[in-house]
Amino acid sequence: MKPIPAVLLLLLSGSLLAGCARRTSEAEMEARFGIQLLGVRLNAQSYLVDVRYRVTDAKKAAPLLATSAKPRLMDETSGDSLYVPNFPKLGTLRAKGNAEAGRSYFILFGNPRGLVKSGGKVTLAIGDLKLSHLTVE
Repeated sequence: MKPIPAVLLLLLSGSLLAGCARRTSEAEMEARFGIQLLGVRLNAQSYLVDVRYRVTDAKKAAPLLATSAKPRLMDETSGDSLYVPNFPKLGTLRAKGNAEAGRSYFILFGNPRGLVKSGGKVTLAIGDLKLSHLTVE
């Protein structure tokens, strides 16, 4: 039996660690920010990107729903950022106010140039929260 080359061992251990980091990231998101990500989807003929999440701890999630929190969605392919539209009569297209455990919330990001596509990777940033490599459904 031939010994396994050191390079192959390094690659294998790196991919295993990357898988562990993803699970840790989701667990950390819930432990630190009190939310579970439900999905990132295209809506309104791809003119909007819909981010849904469920609050598991209202106290920890409160800063994410604050009016002062400015969500941003970054397309990892182009590096461009998408923002939440703000209409004079409607206001911003996102849930805000008091967080309630067990309740689901949304954030709608404008995607007028169609930068974000189904299957693409995005990064969500709200205050201290930064979730990378999210796949758009």
